[in-house]
Amino acid sequence: MQSSLRRSLRLALAAFLLFVAACGGPAAEDTAEASRQSDFHYQLSLGHYRAREVPHAIEELSEAIRLYPANADAHFMLGFIFQGRQEYTRAIVEYRRALELRPGWFEVRNNLGSIYLATADWQQAVDLFGPLTDEPTYRTPGNAHNNLGWALFKLRRYDEAAEHFRSAVQFQPELCQGYNNQGLTYEALGQPADARKAYESCVARPGCKRYSEPRYRLANLMLTSGDVEGALAQFKSCAEAEVGTQFADSCREYLKAAGR
Repeated sequence: MQSSLRRSLRLALAAFLLFVAACGGPAAEDTAEASRQSDFHYQLSLGHYRAREVPHAIEELSEAIRLYPANADAHFMLGFIFQGRQEYTRAIVEYRRALELRPGWFEVRNNLGSIYLATADWQQAVDLFGPLTDEPTYRTPGNAHNNLGWALFKLRRYDEAAEHFRSAVQFQPELCQGYNNQGLTYEALGQPADARKAYESCVARPGCKRYSEPRYRLANLMLTSGDVEGALAQFKSCAEAEVGTQFADSCREYLKAAGR
């Protein structure tokens, strides 16, 4: 009786497994084939993009996604192209989909955060860059702290912003923008002495020699404190640093007015 029951159960289980294999096997094969075809079109898109044939690249990426909607690489590349064309709404859609498929993809998170900075969506930028500053394997933590700090600065969360700018230059000592932003934040906090130190740290860096903004801002702080000669030297350095920027132009105008 028990032996007969066991045989019946085994036969039923075997039949069930055959049924599952019959139903699931072809579907799994179809999915794998769709993934392969999708990747083929994705690779074609890269060739078109490198050849600057952007419309053809978009066509191939769209086909790759049609064949296999879970192709995260295709979504990312399409978002990257849209971002370069400043079609930010479309880029956001593709980047968001890529993140859904690969939540730990740092490059997508960074690019998406950069769009929110460009579109002044500061809170969204905070939400994107925040996790990057806590990720020990992220390769450019200074940039992440600087971007997060800037979003916080625009939200007038100055104390938090200053903390992230300090971290930015600790991780990347040659990050000119980090020092400049730190100075701006200290000025907003009413701490001109700390702002001056931040600007001085920036202009002293060899890699920041052609950066006019911190020189312009340092010169104005020097004027406020009565250091006219120091200010004139910074205005001169600022005027020579860059061509065509608003800060360099302002420095030239001041020197002209001062007869220098």
